[in-house]
Amino acid sequence: MKSPDANESSDNSVNPHFSTSLPSVTAISHDVSEGNIDRACKEFVTRLGFDCVESDLDILRSRSSTPWSPASPSQYPARVVTPRTTADVSEIMKICSRRKIPVTAYSGGTSFSGALSATRRGICIDFKLMDKLLAIHEEDLDVVVEPAVCWQDLNARLEPLGLFFPPDPGAGARIGGMVGATQPLVDLV
Repeated sequence: MKSPDANESSDNSVNPHFSTSLPSVTAISHDVSEGNIDRACKEFVTRLGFDCVESDLDILRSRSSTPWSPASPSQYPARVVTPRTTADVSEIMKICSRRKIPVTAYSGGTSFSGALSATRRGICIDFKLMDKLLAIHEEDLDVVVEPAVCWQDLNARLEPLGLFFPPDPGAGARIGGMVGATQPLVDLV
């Protein structure tokens, strides 16, 4: 008698240890009601400061699409929140998770893939203030950066060390956007 493969169960059903069938997955539910968004924004202001929350329509639209993005101009976030630190990002995400508010990320806005499209409304995290190169580990050939670091700026800092970041996703692209869009060339690093 042949033993079942590790990915199959003996009764030809899906092995729950390896995958879940789509019909058994609970649908994601979001709460993007204006009241919930307003209450979340009060929490953002309490934790991060008044200047971290933006509701200007032009800014909302500018953080949700590019000339190359597949997003409809009618799809934009309810608010833009601008963190200064990783701890701020954690606070934003805790609030959004608890309130079931969807989140999109914005690093530089050069997205060709539509990764910054706010198709579920929610909150956009704009990483523009998180643009620091935190550490270079020459011996390990790695760096620690914040999401809004431009790959070209990174290369300017690496060049004197004889190092470089090989992907070239296009002028102005930020590391956070490359990661968010699952830039295939990031695997080289």
